[in-house]
Amino acid sequence: QLGQMMAISAIYMGHKVIALDPAADCPASRVAEIIVAPYNDVDALRQLAERCDVLTYEFENVDADGLDAVIKDGQLPQGTDLL
Repeated sequence: QLGQMMAISAIYMGHKVIALDPAADCPASRVAEIIVAPYNDVDALRQLAERCDVLTYEFENVDADGLDAVIKDGQLPQGTDLL
């Protein structure tokens, strides 16, 4: 639900939102485009990174190594140390 709330706020500010989630019917799917894949799927993370200017995450179940492998400089402002 937090992902959905973040997406709603971003959309309200004029941003397009794409989310990665293993469940096609996740709460964010009601308001954003969804890439359906496990959080540790490096190919899906790469697809997400290629389509986004900025990435963020809303919980710790994200593969930090996978993100580090696909992000571009400045694309993940908060970094992966928190994960």
